[in-house]
Amino acid sequence: MSASSDMVLAARSEGTTPSRVARASPRILAAYGGGRKIESAHHERLRGHREDGNGRTVGSARPWYAGGVFDPDLIAPERPRRLTRAQYDAIVAAGLFNDQRVELLEGVIVSMSPNDPAHASPVQLLTQVLVPPLAGRAAVRVQLPIVAADESEPEPDVAVVPLADYAREHPASALLIIEVADSSIRKDRLVKAPLYAKSGFREYWLINVRTRTVDVHRGPSLDGWASVTRHSVGETLHPEAFPDLAVQIGEILR
Repeated sequence: MSASSDMVLAARSEGTTPSRVARASPRILAAYGGGRKIESAHHERLRGHREDGNGRTVGSARPWYAGGVFDPDLIAPERPRRLTRAQYDAIVAAGLFNDQRVELLEGVIVSMSPNDPAHASPVQLLTQVLVPPLAGRAAVRVQLPIVAADESEPEPDVAVVPLADYAREHPASALLIIEVADSSIRKDRLVKAPLYAKSGFREYWLINVRTRTVDVHRGPSLDGWASVTRHSVGETLHPEAFPDLAVQIGEILR
């Protein structure tokens, strides 16, 4: 089966139309067909690029949120106004989002998926596994804000961050970020993965509750992740920052 066919099948399994995948870079998870190595270069966000016959990207790039509320092309040359992180923090402090789960991604306020049992259980189990062995070595934050690149303030399901006093500022670095994904799989893979790499977070685990797999991202840079490998139930993961810590996938995805 060709790589493009693999991408189409993957798109259908996750509710993404093949046409949307076709607009993304063909490097996005090119090995969806079952290989151990998922991505050797980097993830790219889902954008409206098109390529010429020589493989070069041409035309104007559209942001990942294009079409979500409206198409920015419809108001060109004007552009939507993104929030700064400081403005977002002021809005949150004013109580405008009480009882709402939202996060800031590249200046855009994005609602978060509800915590149904399929999502909440792995988060709880991860907390039980990570907190005791990391006590005194790192802080484990659950669904709390972290400062990221591009005017972003996401709230990952789990963030292992250096020990520090975060009473006045959210952490801006992370040793390990973990997202548990069900309905949010596309956002966590195509938006958050490159954002976390650009932010310099050391390692990113994307737990897919539907496929019962974990994609381990390592080697962050402005261009994305140096490597992404997929792991399944029956395997044991060791965070790069804490190689003595063993996390059995079967203990997280029951």
